[in-house]
Amino acid sequence: MNTFVKKEQNFSLSGFLPLVGYLIVVFTFFIVIWRILLWDILNPLMYTNINRLLTLLNLPIVESYVHMTPIVRFMSQLVIIATVLILGIKSELVRRKEFWLMSIPLLGILIISISSQFWSVVVSSTIKRSWFLLASAMGGIYIGFEFKRARIMWLFEALSVLFVLLSFAMVLFYPSKGIMTFDTPGAWRGLFDYKSFAGEMIAFASIMFLFRLANFKNERWFIRLYSFLFLLLSMYFLYKTRNATALGSFAVVVGAFVLGLLFIKWGRLLKPVHWLILVAVSVSILLALWFGKDALFGLLGRTASLTGRVPLWTALVPFIKQRLYFGYGFGEVFWYSQYLAEFWKIAPWKAGLAHSGYVEAILGTGLVGFVFWVLFLIEVAYLSLRYFIVERSLYSLIFFIWFIHVILNNITENLLGTYEAFNWLLLVISFAFLFRERIEVKLLPPDSVLQN
Repeated sequence: MNTFVKKEQNFSLSGFLPLVGYLIVVFTFFIVIWRILLWDILNPLMYTNINRLLTLLNLPIVESYVHMTPIVRFMSQLVIIATVLILGIKSELVRRKEFWLMSIPLLGILIISISSQFWSVVVSSTIKRSWFLLASAMGGIYIGFEFKRARIMWLFEALSVLFVLLSFAMVLFYPSKGIMTFDTPGAWRGLFDYKSFAGEMIAFASIMFLFRLANFKNERWFIRLYSFLFLLLSMYFLYKTRNATALGSFAVVVGAFVLGLLFIKWGRLLKPVHWLILVAVSVSILLALWFGKDALFGLLGRTASLTGRVPLWTALVPFIKQRLYFGYGFGEVFWYSQYLAEFWKIAPWKAGLAHSGYVEAILGTGLVGFVFWVLFLIEVAYLSLRYFIVERSLYSLIFFIWFIHVILNNITENLLGTYEAFNWLLLVISFAFLFRERIEVKLLPPDSVLQN
């Protein structure tokens, strides 16, 4: 094995600053989800227990409420500084020209998002959101560079277990909070602030348990039982969220997952004519779905207007044109500006979000920012699909499945690096890990590649 790979192995969490490394991971996870958590119940629980501990220690109690924004902003600064220092000093990957060339779309998103504070209609919000975007990007690069695939999957599976258990706990012990009484009464939100976020996160948890269950034959009996049980629990909770977007996207993900398994087993037997047939069938299915969209959305309890989203996007077009190239500023600031009152005159249903990650990207950073987003999505799609085709194994499919999950959920939900950054983190980790794998394979001698 060459010097490069040896250096990368020497710099691991088990051998160098393990505490700092895991703090980066923990802080990154908290940064990307804190805004979607159910603080109405978490705040009282957290500060009651803090004050109970302080009382036992004969220390003065804290106020009943502490603003989380400055705390998370401080976490963001720590993640950025620690990641820059560790990767800048120890990682050979960030010194490679290929990394910076392939990072152009990613850097473009970060640069235009941060720079938009200079023309943002709500500067303070753009600055705040930019810190979180940059920190989650740096944390994602760190995880992708420093963790093996198995460890990455273990981290997200552990997070998924927490999502499911705590969400059920909220529903069972705090039903007045864990179950919505407004907008969609009876919809479960569990640990999260709204059913949309609950649907997205629990759908992601279901994906992780689906992968674990698919490895059924290679697991011990208790792991088989665990994966089956948690998949059932997460899917049941997903159904109770009544989130049509999450339910629909999970169904598509399961279809893609099954196709991936079939490709692993019989992909080498496919000839060009089979690919042509597959493309023809796919196009036919898409056309059938388009012409039968009214019936399809009816099954999900929705209409082809996507519950008023299509009229909403149409009404936003004149405002997008006003700031076509660079937008109103990163961080959904349009919805906190004087433009909102003017928009409501055209769209009297009082929308407070674009309800689409892609529309919000154009609204926030204009066509320039949207182009970088599209390029980055295409890059991640290519890298993840290529990785799966080359590896042809169950777990090599994970990054492409994550990609499908992200692009589908962002069609009708604001989840692409704006209100929360979990989707953004998945994309950045995928990019960083797949880039590292590509470089390491290039640097290994041919016989080592064949053995792997």
